[in-house]
Amino acid sequence: MRHAYFYFISKMTTKAANLIADLAATLDESVLELLQPLFEHVQTLESHASNLEVQLTRVREQLKRANAASMIQAGIKGKLQRVKLKSQLTFQEQGTRVLNKYVLKRDRFPDCHVLDTENGDIAPNFRRFKDSPFYGGAQPTEKGFHRILDQIAADGFSDVVWINLREEAVIFVKGIPYTARGSAKLNENDLVPGMTGHTIQILEASLKNSLMEQVAENPFEYWYEPSLLVNELACETAAPSDVQTLPEIMSMLSHEKIPHIQYHRLPIDRENFPEQKIVEKLVDLVQNADPETAFLFNCQIGRGRTTTAMVLAHMAWHIQQPECVVLVPDGLPMTRTHRSLTIDPSTIDYSQGTYKVILALCDTIEQGQQSKAWVDATIDECAVLYNIRTVIEESRQKSMEEAKPAKRSFYLHRACRFLERYFYFIVFGEYLLEAQVKSFSSWLQIHPELYRLLDDLGGATYPTSKVLHNNILKFDHFPGLSRLPLTLGPNVPNYRQIGSAPLFGTAQCLEQGIQVVLEHLTHAIGHAQVIWINLREEAVLYVAGKPYAIRKLEDVFTNVEYPGIEVDEIRAIENTLKDELITTVQQANGLFMHLVEPQPMHTEERFEAIIPDTDIRTLEEAYEIAQLHGYNVRYARIPVSDEIAPEEKDLDDLVRLLVPIFTEELSTPIDQTTAIVCNCQMGRGRTTTALVCIYMLRAVVVGDVNLESLDQPKENTAYRTRYTNIDGLVELLENGKESLELVDMAVDATDHIQNLRECIHQCREMTKESGLSSKKQDFFMHRAMNYLERYFYLVCFASYVLEQHQNGFEELFVSWMRTRFSIQFTTNMASHPELKLTYFDMPGRADLIRLVLFLNDIPFEDERITREEFAARKESFPFHQVPTLTINGEVYAQGHSLARYVGSLTNMYPVNQPIAALKVDEILDFQEDIVQTIIPMLREQDPSRKEILAKELSHVKLPKLLELLENRLAKSNGVFILGDTLTIADITLYVLVGTFKLSSMVILCLERKQDFGEMFSLGNSLELCHIHNWFKKNLLTDEEAIDLIDSLLKIPSFKPNINNSRIFRWACLYNHTQAVQLLVYDGRIDIFAQNEFGIRVAIKKNRELVEFLCENHPLLKEKIVDLVQETFIDACHHGQLEAVIYLLNDSRLLAETMHNAITGMTFIDNFCATGMMAWLASHKMTLNDVENVVKLVIDHPKYNIADRDSRIFRWFCVYGDVNTVKNLLKDPRVDPTAKHSVVLFLVAGDNVMMQILLKDGRADPIVAAQNYPRNTIFAE
Repeated sequence: MRHAYFYFISKMTTKAANLIADLAATLDESVLELLQPLFEHVQTLESHASNLEVQLTRVREQLKRANAASMIQAGIKGKLQRVKLKSQLTFQEQGTRVLNKYVLKRDRFPDCHVLDTENGDIAPNFRRFKDSPFYGGAQPTEKGFHRILDQIAADGFSDVVWINLREEAVIFVKGIPYTARGSAKLNENDLVPGMTGHTIQILEASLKNSLMEQVAENPFEYWYEPSLLVNELACETAAPSDVQTLPEIMSMLSHEKIPHIQYHRLPIDRENFPEQKIVEKLVDLVQNADPETAFLFNCQIGRGRTTTAMVLAHMAWHIQQPECVVLVPDGLPMTRTHRSLTIDPSTIDYSQGTYKVILALCDTIEQGQQSKAWVDATIDECAVLYNIRTVIEESRQKSMEEAKPAKRSFYLHRACRFLERYFYFIVFGEYLLEAQVKSFSSWLQIHPELYRLLDDLGGATYPTSKVLHNNILKFDHFPGLSRLPLTLGPNVPNYRQIGSAPLFGTAQCLEQGIQVVLEHLTHAIGHAQVIWINLREEAVLYVAGKPYAIRKLEDVFTNVEYPGIEVDEIRAIENTLKDELITTVQQANGLFMHLVEPQPMHTEERFEAIIPDTDIRTLEEAYEIAQLHGYNVRYARIPVSDEIAPEEKDLDDLVRLLVPIFTEELSTPIDQTTAIVCNCQMGRGRTTTALVCIYMLRAVVVGDVNLESLDQPKENTAYRTRYTNIDGLVELLENGKESLELVDMAVDATDHIQNLRECIHQCREMTKESGLSSKKQDFFMHRAMNYLERYFYLVCFASYVLEQHQNGFEELFVSWMRTRFSIQFTTNMASHPELKLTYFDMPGRADLIRLVLFLNDIPFEDERITREEFAARKESFPFHQVPTLTINGEVYAQGHSLARYVGSLTNMYPVNQPIAALKVDEILDFQEDIVQTIIPMLREQDPSRKEILAKELSHVKLPKLLELLENRLAKSNGVFILGDTLTIADITLYVLVGTFKLSSMVILCLERKQDFGEMFSLGNSLELCHIHNWFKKNLLTDEEAIDLIDSLLKIPSFKPNINNSRIFRWACLYNHTQAVQLLVYDGRIDIFAQNEFGIRVAIKKNRELVEFLCENHPLLKEKIVDLVQETFIDACHHGQLEAVIYLLNDSRLLAETMHNAITGMTFIDNFCATGMMAWLASHKMTLNDVENVVKLVIDHPKYNIADRDSRIFRWFCVYGDVNTVKNLLKDPRVDPTAKHSVVLFLVAGDNVMMQILLKDGRADPIVAAQNYPRNTIFAE
C-alpha cells in the first residue's frame, strides 16, 4: 500500500502533570512560555481530580452495565423498528382483501366532526336547516342512526326520507362504517364515477360476501387514521354475521315514533354539480312529500355533497311555500353591465360571486338577478360547514398565488369545478322560478345557450387594461442569450434540431428570423407544414421587427409573467398592450422608448423612431404575415411558467395538438412530414422541456422507440437515481422503469442547451459552495427543487404516454394524474423526520452520518460545537459523548448506531436482509478497529515514544490490518461491498480515506506500496465522485497548501519523493502552483513519476505551471510537445470537454494530433456500428459525448475537414446528425464522392440522410452501387 499521511494533535493525558518537568527539559524558553497556560490548566484539573482513579473504576463498572442494557435495549428497539419498517414497506400486501382488490379503511378520520353538537362520535356534523324539514350529517354509525331518528322525532316529524349521497362503497362491521380503498391510495376513496345507486349497492353486496369469506377463517384487518393522513393497520376478530351493507342497516332501522323510513342512494360527485336525473329525483321526492316528512342527507363527512343536496332540496321546497318571495338586494353588482359601471375591476369582491361567467349568466337568463340572490341567500343560511362561494374564492386566490404548478393546477381545477357547481345552482333557481316545464333536463334542452357560457369558465383571471402602467418594454435579447452557433444567422438564436426528428427549438426570433426558419424548414429540408408553438407566459410584442417583453420599472431584469394564464387572456393582454403602446408612441411623435441590455445586468433607455400603426405587432400577427408570404405555418400558444414544471393542462394541449400530426406521419412520405418548432425567450428551459415531452410523445406514437426493449428487465443495471422522490415514483408507477428510461433518453437527446439532470445536480452543488450567502443558497436550492419537480412530472407524463397511446389518449393527463396521485403525493415527495447532528467542527465520527444524509437530500441541521461548548454541555449528552442525533426533539447517541439509522432512512443499510446487514456491520466494526489502533500514537506526548509507535504502526500493525481488509474486500462481487449497491459501509471507508487525504494534522508517512484509497476501487463510482463534493469544502486553500508543504519540508524525516512523489501529484491535481514550486526547488521529487501524472494534469488546466516545470527541468522541455499530444488524445478519448477546450488553445498542439484523436474515437462501418459501440463501452462514453468532442475539434482552424478523404463527414452521415451534415456539405473542402461515393452505401436505410445526399447531387448512387455490392463489408 502507498503511504498515507496523518496529522496529529497533541493532547494531554491525565498524567500529563507528572511529565511536565521532563518535557520542559527538552523545550526552549519560547515554547515553554507558550505552553505555560496549558500546564497551569492541567495542574488545576489534576487538583480537582485526586480521586479520579476511583471514579473511573466506578464509571467503568457502570458503563459495562449501561452498555449491556443499551445492547439489549437497542436489540429490542432494532427488532421493533425492523418489524415496523417491514410492515410499512409491504403495506400494500396487508389488510383483509375484498374482491382481491380492495382493503378496508375505517370511515372516520381525525377532526372530521367540527360542529359543537352532541354525539359527534357516532353522528358527526348532524344539523338541521333552520325552520325546514331538511337535515344533514356525516356517515353515522349504527348507533348514530338511532340517535338521529330520536332528534327528528323530537322535532315532530313522523316520516323520514334518508338519502345517502356517497359514490363510494360502504359496508358495516360491528356497526362501524368502512370504505373500500385501493391499497396504494389509502387516503383517497376509491370512487367509480358515473355509478348509479343500484350498481353501488351491488358492489357493496359483493364486498360484504367477500369479507364474510375472509373473516370466517381469518382476523379482520383494516386501516385507520390515528392522526391526519397517517395510516396504521389494526386487527380484531369479527364474525360473518357482523358484516352488513347500508341497505341491510336501513331495512332493520326502526323508531317507535317514525313508522315510515324510506332509503335512497343518490350518488353525487365530490366537486361537480349533481347529474340531471339525480336533481330530478330529488325534486320529485321533496315536492311530493307531505309536511310531516323529514329529509336526511349524508355523505362521508357531511360537508360538500350534503350541503349541495340540502341547498337544492330547500330551494325545491321553498318555491312551493305560499310566503315564498325572492328579493334582489340593493347595491350588489348583479350583471356585467352593472359591475362595469359601479366597480373598479381591480377591487372586485369575488366572495359575492361576481365572476364574469356568473354575471354573464345573470345577463342571459330572464330572472338571473332573482335566481342568484335566492341561491346566495340559501347558501348563506346553509353555510354551517361549507359556503361554496367562499371555497371558490379561496381556491381562486391560491391558484394565482401558488408557485408550484401541481398545487396551482389543483386549486385552479378546484375553483373551476365549484364555480361550475355555483353556475348550475343559479340555473336550477331559474328553472324553479319559470316552472313552465316538468323536468330540469327538459328545461336545459331548450336553453342550449347556457352551455356556451361555460366555455368562458375560469377560476383565475388577470386584468387586461392598463398593461403599461408602471411597466416598460425591454428588448428580449441580452448578452449571453445565444448559446449555440448561429446556423441560421443572428436573427435566430439557439436554433437546433433534435437528432433526425422533425423537432426544432429556438429562442424568440426577430420577426425576420421567423421567415428565415420557415424558409429553411420548408425549402431547405422539405417539410410540408410547420407548427410553431410559443411557450411564453409573458406578454410580448414585435416593434420594428424586434421582440419586446414587459418589465416592471422596479425589476427590469425579470419578466412579468402570469402564472396559470389561459391563451385567450394572454392574447387579450397583448392586444391591449399593442393598443396602449400605439397611443403612447403617437403621443410621443413616433418615438418608442424602451430598455436594452448592452452589457450583462446593465440597462439603458433608448428611443427609436417608428411608425406605430404598422411597426407594432402581436405575436399572432407576425405569423399571419408569414402565412401571407406563402408559408404553411400554424401558430399555437401554450403559456408555460419558467423554471418550473409544466402544468398538466399544458401537456394536454400538446397531446391534443400533436397526436393527430404524429399519427398522420405514419402514413406520410418523409418529405411531407410536419415540422414542430418550440420557442420561449431564450429557447432554453421551457423550450427544452417541451421538446422532451414532444420527443417522447412522437417516439411512442411514431414508433421511434422500441417499447418492448423498455419493458425488458436489464441485468446488472439499476434505475436508481440520486433522488428518493424520483425512485419512489418509479416504484409506484406500473411502468416506472420504462418511463424513467424514456425520459432520460429524451433529456439526453434534447440537451443542446440544457440537461435537466445536470441542472438539478449543479444547482444542488451550488448550495454547498463555501462563502455563498444564505440568500444565494436558498435561491439555488429553490431552483434545484423546481428542476426536480419538473423531472418528476416528466416521468409521470412518460408513464401516461406509454399507457395511453394504445387507447388513443382518450383520458386527459389532468384526469390521469388526479385518479392516480393526490396533490399530497406530488408535492410531499419525501417526508423525513426533523434531524440535528451535533459534533465538533471536524470530520471525525460524524462525517459518515453527514455524508449519508447529504447524499440522499435529507435536510438536517449540522451543529458544530467547540471543545468549550462540549465541556459545558457534556452532562446533557447521552453517554456524555458526541456525535448525537436529535430526531424530532429526542436526542440519540453512538456513531455507528446513528449511521445505521440514517442508512435505514435512505436504503443504504439493508434492514430487511440479515446477511447483507452483517456484511455492512462487519466493515463498520473493522473500521473502528483501525481507528482504535491509531489513537494511542496520536495521543502520545513523548516524542521518542511517539516515533516508536509510529514506526510500529507503519511497519507492523496497519499493514496487517489493511491487508486483512483488502483480502475481505476482494470477495465483494462488484464495485461496492454489496456488489452494485452503495451502503454506509462504503461511505465509512471513504470517510477513512478522506480523513487521511484531507487531514490538516502533521503528516505521518506509512511506507506502503498501495494507496489506501485505490485499494477500495472506489475511484470510478459516480456516487463516490458525488461524495467527493462534500469534501471540497475541506480542501486546502493555496495559502494553506504552501504552509503545509513548507512545514513538511522542514521535518528531517519527511521524504517528498516517497509514494512516487505523490505529494507533488496532489499539488498539481489541485492547482497549488506555489506549493509545486516549493517541492521542485527542494529537488527531491520526481516530476515524471506515475507516467508523468502530475505533468499531464497540469497540461490540461495550468499552462503557467507547465512553463515553470519546463524551465526547471530541461528533460521535460524536450518531452513537453509529445506529452501535450498524448494528453490531448487522452482528454478527447475520455470526454473531458474542459481539458479539450483548454488544449485546443495550446500552440504546441499539432493538427496531426487532432486528426489522430478524432480517428481513434470515430468508427465507420455498415454492420450495426460494432466498432463504435465497442469503443464507447470500453471508454464508458456515450455517442453524444463523442459528438461533443468531435464538434469542438473540427471547428478548430488547424483541423482540415478534408483529411483522410473527408472521413469525419462520413462519420456524421452514418450517425444521422442532419444539421452537421448539411453544414459540412456547404464546406467546399468536403468531398461526398470520396471512396467511390461510399457514403451512399453507408447510409442505406436512413431515408432522411439519403435524401439530403441525393439532393446535394455530388455523391453518385450508380458509382456506389458498382463498387459496393449489397453484401460488402466496409469499415474504416
